[in-house]
Amino acid sequence: MAGWLDLEVGSYDHLSDSLHVYEDDFGTLKGFDEQVEIAPNTDSLRLPKEESDRAFAALEERLDAMTDDRLTEGRMRELLKRDGLPEASKNLLRIAAADSARRSGWIGLSEAAAGECTNGALLQAWEGWSSRIGPP
Repeated sequence: MAGWLDLEVGSYDHLSDSLHVYEDDFGTLKGFDEQVEIAPNTDSLRLPKEESDRAFAALEERLDAMTDDRLTEGRMRELLKRDGLPEASKNLLRIAAADSARRSGWIGLSEAAAGECTNGALLQAWEGWSSRIGPP
């Protein structure tokens, strides 16, 4: 919305008094006591309204195609190569494609898609999540 109004993006701080973990999930919290350096988020979705609408429509079209039951590995590669998205949107698509490819068993494509992501924060989140869930 900041892009639509031609404003700078501010910061968002969130405090919660309801942080909890269920006992069954303790095993998944490996390294919980370690300090992790958070990679910077180098992307911004801040675009003027018309550009934002076009970018989100193109992103939505590609994401919908990635959920098609008839999706092939070749088609996924085409969706990733297609131009017309701002870099921030491409990075979102790359991480979504990495998971879609992982779920389809296309591990090489999954790794390649994630490897193209230029946003350190998104890549760090993907690597942390994918290392916990493993292959399909």
